[in-house]
Amino acid sequence: MKKLTIKLFFVVAMMCAAKLYAQEADLFSAMEPSLTSEEKGKVTSVKSSFKKAKDLESQIKEEDAKLAKNSSKKAKKNEKKAVDVKTLRIKQGLLYEQGYSNLYKLYVEKVRDGVFIYDEDEKKVDDLLKSADTDNSSAGRKMKPYKSVTPKDLKKSITYSKLKSDLEGVNSLFESAIKKLIEAYIVIGDQEQKKQLEDEENRSWQNAQSENTIYGYQNYISEYPNGKYVSEAKVMIADLEEIERKKLEDSKNRIVAGYLFFHV
Repeated sequence: MKKLTIKLFFVVAMMCAAKLYAQEADLFSAMEPSLTSEEKGKVTSVKSSFKKAKDLESQIKEEDAKLAKNSSKKAKKNEKKAVDVKTLRIKQGLLYEQGYSNLYKLYVEKVRDGVFIYDEDEKKVDDLLKSADTDNSSAGRKMKPYKSVTPKDLKKSITYSKLKSDLEGVNSLFESAIKKLIEAYIVIGDQEQKKQLEDEENRSWQNAQSENTIYGYQNYISEYPNGKYVSEAKVMIADLEEIERKKLEDSKNRIVAGYLFFHV
């Protein structure tokens, strides 16, 4: 992957992390702060495709309402009457596919430009990229049959319920792929914050070691209860407590010995 400044990813990650979880269905706001003018133009084109698709929704609902009035006993007749709404849904699906595909290409490039500090984060991003690619490819394969259907197919071969289910599945897979790319981008950006926290913990541990007191090690554990040096800190505390115990015991023995000597 290409090397970009870590600070850029850090700033972007902080902005998009909160948005990703607060707006799960929003596929744009999380990434927009990091986009160039040219990339924002591509996103505008994607939004245009989505808008055209959504604009068909009212027509689809009207057709659905007409079909709902017919009796279930006239299923075959309903399938013939559903040709118009099937055509509308396919048209809508193609518009969504166009938008998702262009957004996918853009986000994949952003993720592949990432720079890595930690091997485990690179692996996590690679796994997310593979999973996103699987979802995206599956969506494309699921959509492909509907690109070459004929009016005859829509009347006889393809039921409306299956068509709706398939196209909903296509959109779900496309959306899943995009969200995984956003998650991968956040992982890249979070590395800088992780590095800063790691450095702070290392400094705290070094201070505890320099001080080498029970209080110092306890203070480290208090600050980092799940820190990577907690086990070692507990061992040091136990050792220092044992030293203190022996000192106290020796002190008591000396006092007793002195007392006995004085009274002999």
